[in-house]
Amino acid sequence: DLATYRASDRPLVGLFAPGDMDSGDGRTIGVPEMVSAALSRLERDPDGFVAVFETESTDNATHSNRSLEELTEAILEFDRAVGVAVEFARRNRGTLVIPTVVHETGGVWLVEACTKYELKYTTEGHSAEPVPLFAEGPQAHRFGGFRENYEIGRTLMEIVRGW
Repeated sequence: DLATYRASDRPLVGLFAPGDMDSGDGRTIGVPEMVSAALSRLERDPDGFVAVFETESTDNATHSNRSLEELTEAILEFDRAVGVAVEFARRNRGTLVIPTVVHETGGVWLVEACTKYELKYTTEGHSAEPVPLFAEGPQAHRFGGFRENYEIGRTLMEIVRGW
């Protein structure tokens, strides 16, 4: 149904699976397509919008200590979804995009083994590794450096209150 959805249609709620949706799980719709459909609907709001898009695939892959190929597939799907949001922001000035993660999982590290790399894990849980925080668009400079995860929401609220 998402493929036939048009932004002028009625409000949209996307429920695509009864639980977490992993990349490569046989679903016919990807996170980039979901982001695109949501943005096409949300951009019609004259007051603007705040949208949060999440993928569980990378977290599930690292909690389960899955293969390098499976983790790479999940990361690349997230990257394509971020690409959709960044392209939207470039066409719609005034859009701030903040791709990040909540926490690192698995204690992931790559080991060089002859002519290839192998993925190694130190845990199936969360680690204390810092995670990247990127931002593009107005006020992006406020998200540089190291931040506690709660600071992201607090900074967003300061920006919204200032508009």
